[in-house]
Amino acid sequence: MYACKLGEFNIVQALIEKGARINDEAPRDKTALMFASEQGRLKIVKLLIKVGVDLNARACNGEFSAIDYTGWFGSPIYDDDGGHTKVMPYQIKQGGTWGDGD
Repeated sequence: MYACKLGEFNIVQALIEKGARINDEAPRDKTALMFASEQGRLKIVKLLIKVGVDLNARACNGEFSAIDYTGWFGSPIYDDDGGHTKVMPYQIKQGGTWGDGD
């Protein structure tokens, strides 16, 4: 999961090829997709979706989805070139939805 957060595409790809469980949750219930999304890692997000990640998994008692994590860190106030402006539209196009949190 942390390879997703750090943007280590080749490592993520190798782990998937070795059978990594891409829908498992880390502390605070975050998935690999959530880690990649919050950091604007479009290439990794695309890979995870391609291999069947649960695009609409929820964290924090079902309140937040990967799109929520993208939105929190994708504001131009924080980062206008971090990939977030491409990650969220891609997730929506693939069927991603927002969580139920505030």
